[in-house]
Amino acid sequence: MRRFVSLILMVALVLSLCLAPMATAQAGIKSEKILKPEKGSYVVLDKVEFIQTDNGSTVNIKDSFKTNQTIEAYNIKVDGKKGTYKTAKIETTTVEETAGTSGVSAATVTRYNWVKLVTDDPVGYDLCSTKLRVDWYDYGSSLAFKSHSISPWAAYPSQAGTHWHISSYWIGDPYIYYAWSRMDQSGNGKYYNWDFGDDAQRTDVAHYITITCYAGGYAERTISWTRSGEYWWLLDLDVYSGYGSY
Repeated sequence: MRRFVSLILMVALVLSLCLAPMATAQAGIKSEKILKPEKGSYVVLDKVEFIQTDNGSTVNIKDSFKTNQTIEAYNIKVDGKKGTYKTAKIETTTVEETAGTSGVSAATVTRYNWVKLVTDDPVGYDLCSTKLRVDWYDYGSSLAFKSHSISPWAAYPSQAGTHWHISSYWIGDPYIYYAWSRMDQSGNGKYYNWDFGDDAQRTDVAHYITITCYAGGYAERTISWTRSGEYWWLLDLDVYSGYGSY
């Protein structure tokens, strides 16, 4: 099994040399594009931006939570050269805990929103993930913070035998806007690896998440995914998110 996985990774690495971003041939060139969804995408996002740097890229995603879905999960692949992205549905049976009863009046709704970003290798094995959750009281015309959490994770080793490390993680204090009608909750996780290919070269990944909650129940998610270093273009992203009340 390990030989089979290694063979798949080797084939992916060879193919990638033909598909590698133009930074290899034109070092120092930077580009910034708003990507369009490809036909057949599972979900069309509000905005997807691709930024290429000298040694990597950043993908910025902005979208709203789907209030009629408890959990939404998709894989996204971006093509900066074509200026497109494609999303594919991920089947999931994950059940998100609601953390018990709210302990407030019946007129108040306690809501939760969470986002989990997972970076995968070319075979689809999980390498690192960051999950941010915020719980909040919704009074209809105003809101209040209840709790938050962040959960970083790194595969050591992954199913393909690569070793990932948590560099750092952070969760900020909630930022509540004027009139208590909007709240931003941010967090991030950063990861690195030394054996994705050449043991002398490093690969870095960072997940940045902001959940924006509005009185009345509407919520948005803003995601930034950064890849840099060796074979960064082989990595792709899974996005999981949940919304509910209790």
